[in-house]
Amino acid sequence: HTKTHSNLKKMNYDEIIYETIDTKRQLEQKLEKRIEHFSYPYGGYTEQVKKILINSNEYKTICTSKRAWSQDVFELARISLKPYHTVKDYDDFLFLEQWTDI
Repeated sequence: HTKTHSNLKKMNYDEIIYETIDTKRQLEQKLEKRIEHFSYPYGGYTEQVKKILINSNEYKTICTSKRAWSQDVFELARISLKPYHTVKDYDDFLFLEQWTDI
């Protein structure tokens, strides 16, 4: 989610690298664990941001704020599940019954 949760769409190449790659590696060192998944801050990105992250080979998947289903692992829909959701809500989310763009 980046170090400062800044909008990646407004950053240049070096800033994107720092926020998404350099700080990820620092966190991995501290945690002694690999971080393989990422979520664009505010769900926003540009094709340049996406290409930088794909070419970095740092992440297996990336989530957006899009609500439409995508098979692109670098543009996965973010599904918000809250403590008040029921088991049926989880089931509906998993089966994507409420999504119209499938």
